[in-house]
Amino acid sequence: MRHSLIGGLLMAVLALCVSAAAVCSDAVVPSEEVQPEVASPPGATEVARLLRHVPDEVEECTLVEAPTTYSTTQLPGYLGDAAQEILDYQHEWTVSARYRVGTNGLLLTVDVHRMSDALEAYGPYSRRQEQPAEAAIGLRASSFWLGAHLHVWRGPLYLQVYPQIDDLAWRTAVQQVAQAVVAGLPRRMGTADMLRLLPGRRATSVSPRYYRDQVPGLPLQGPALVATYTEKTATTCELVLLRRQSVDAATKSYDVIMASLSGDEEDGREALPEVADRAELFVSPARGSCGLMQQDHCVAVVLGYTDRGLAEALLRMTATNVRIYLLMHLDDPAEPVSSASVVSSSE
Repeated sequence: MRHSLIGGLLMAVLALCVSAAAVCSDAVVPSEEVQPEVASPPGATEVARLLRHVPDEVEECTLVEAPTTYSTTQLPGYLGDAAQEILDYQHEWTVSARYRVGTNGLLLTVDVHRMSDALEAYGPYSRRQEQPAEAAIGLRASSFWLGAHLHVWRGPLYLQVYPQIDDLAWRTAVQQVAQAVVAGLPRRMGTADMLRLLPGRRATSVSPRYYRDQVPGLPLQGPALVATYTEKTATTCELVLLRRQSVDAATKSYDVIMASLSGDEEDGREALPEVADRAELFVSPARGSCGLMQQDHCVAVVLGYTDRGLAEALLRMTATNVRIYLLMHLDDPAEPVSSASVVSSSE
């Protein structure tokens, strides 16, 4: 099933040329997350030390609750029901501290969540990044606002910085504290490689979401990325990208998706042999026009498209990205695409 390396490279170049006009190349991964230099993420003790020194960097800032470390089992006792959105992913520990900022005595909390790798940290970050999220400006890390709550992603760390009262007037103080924390962290602590497999995005306000367990709308478990693309008619379609541990597992997932969406009816399927190892367009009674492809150990499905050209381009470019990734990892071609390249903490 696997294409030869030469054939794969030629198809990759051809696919890029054909698809470039159909899909724009907006970067999915922040530029700082794709640099080759990787530093060891700080341990809980180092993060606690960093949080203690925040008042040294922020005017009129006082530490009122010293940094406290919470394990995975302790997190629900601290965050309550909100802990579940963190525990849906591979959580290792959380360090929290509280400050009083400004002449008005604003109480402000910083939670630093350490996850197993960069993709697992991106998971809860991405699940919160929906409308009415606003991009944060001035932080040297991926970040966005939900009201006065600031969410930050860097490597295997997911940070939440928020005031006691969700008032937009406190954003300046929140950002000052967040900047002090981010400035003390290594800039590059690993990459979420799976994000690199997604094709570029057209104008859309919905960033890719990462699901570790159940994939929304499909009878499958993750890991999966779900991205929303805007078509020429201003309608949207979704691309779901799944990564499996082997080609055989990907083949099984392909068959399960096809059976669940099309009812296992072969009539009306259109094969796209030039797109990937396996690729077809078909109509789903529940999801409308769909496209499905398998390239090596990855499977992608486009759901509910109206623009056939965009759907084919998304499938083709995803397959191309998988081929290119494998060509860049020839030292172990059987190695599945890693969720992240992270140097472990010493702790």
